Amino acid sequence: MQQETLTVPAPTTPALTKYSERPVLRYDKSEWKMPLLFMLSMSLVGLEFVPAILFIAAILIHQFRHDRYNFVIMLTIFFGGYGLASPSQFPVKPTDLCLTASVILAFIYRKNRTEKCLITCIVCYIAILIFLATYSLESLSVQMLTIRNYMSILYFIVPVACFAGRRFDIQVFMHKAVLFVLIMGIFYLVDFFILCGNVLVPQVFVWGGFYSTFYAPIIDPLSFSMSRKYPSGLCIFVLAIFPISRYYRLAWWQWLILVGAVVVGKTITLLGTFVIAYIFFMGKIKTLIKWSVIGLVGAVGIYFVDEWITPKGYRDNIESRLRIKSTVDQFTALAEIADDEDLARFASGRMAQILPKFELVKKEKRQWTGLGFLHLEHTKIPRYIIYNEYYNDWEQREELAGAVENVPATIYIFSGYGGLIAHAVFWLALWLIVRKKRESAYFTSVLLMCLLIGMNGMLNTDNFNGLGLIALSLAAVLLTNKDQKRKNYYAPKRI
Repeated sequence: MQQETLTVPAPTTPALTKYSERPVLRYDKSEWKMPLLFMLSMSLVGLEFVPAILFIAAILIHQFRHDRYNFVIMLTIFFGGYGLASPSQFPVKPTDLCLTASVILAFIYRKNRTEKCLITCIVCYIAILIFLATYSLESLSVQMLTIRNYMSILYFIVPVACFAGRRFDIQVFMHKAVLFVLIMGIFYLVDFFILCGNVLVPQVFVWGGFYSTFYAPIIDPLSFSMSRKYPSGLCIFVLAIFPISRYYRLAWWQWLILVGAVVVGKTITLLGTFVIAYIFFMGKIKTLIKWSVIGLVGAVGIYFVDEWITPKGYRDNIESRLRIKSTVDQFTALAEIADDEDLARFASGRMAQILPKFELVKKEKRQWTGLGFLHLEHTKIPRYIIYNEYYNDWEQREELAGAVENVPATIYIFSGYGGLIAHAVFWLALWLIVRKKRESAYFTSVLLMCLLIGMNGMLNTDNFNGLGLIALSLAAVLLTNKDQKRKNYYAPKRI
């Protein structure tokens, strides 16, 4: 079988090496080939170029045979889509294929004690959700269509099984994960500054319900329209924050790609979470303090830059140019809130989604069990179809009292306080199981970032978008600690 050789720069003392002594992250030209082909093929699928599905299948088969590291990262991106493609574009939803494979492997794969504990926690968690679902007016068969999304964390068994009988090096994994993140960053910058549309990352939200296609792309080359590019694809950046804060230095052009891509996403939750995680996981108190001060000064500077480049009447349009000042001003305006209509405008209008659904939960006296795991397409219960008076768009005012762009709020609406407690205990249990293992901080970093970003309705811990990345980081930690010798742990190895 053909093998590739990958040399990965290795720090001498993990987590304690000074930033200036860490190796600069470098890639050979050959390392870009398959990841770039895969990402471009995903973009073609997103543009509804159907034959690209065959390209993806061929690449996945090739990488399964020759590079399992690339394979598990590609598989995760394929299942999640992450702005490149949408599940609705496939004959069968990729997440359903993922769940089926995960359940089968959970039964047939020979698991160690830790993996058995994790699966037991997942089974108990899902059992509690199903129990809470029995209190809903909605049928359990419909609710299971939603509950199945919560089961995506079981995906961790797929990467673990892919490396059965093979050597795994988390340094190689993180080295490759950052490469996929860089490619996604390049796609964002090209779409934003050069193509000025949705071509390389075509399946991100566009006002008006429009989507790019291969024959009718949303594109306006070099127009410098600078409209916001929604950050669905930037979610995979959570795989790279820990490696670049703990193990590697980036070249200036790599920093330009990552920072530039996050900035054009114009999402303060994403930007703030990445900055906080980067500083926190550096590992040294002095470094933490230094970068915290730098980050604070930088944040204040960006606020005033945003104020300077934004027209004075920006409040009429809700958002400032960079969405930094308008976000901060939302919090300062909390002290002036006089009624529910003022509160509804908080969090970029997300409270407008949340308030009437919370009111319905209270009216139904289901604070502890929620309304049930309602499904956007299949739930037809009249009393759960509400008229949302907080929306400005009259056509959108009639809606299902379902999911909102905030994970804790969604969990409360669906399963009440009982579901929120189960959710918190579940993640705490998973963290306690792996916290003493080598490189467990990688799992911790991805989990915490997903929980924080989930407050903004992205990287949700109730569907594959967030759970797939958490599961992948969990699998990386499990494989790192699975019957492997510590000697030469950071040495270059053959794939």
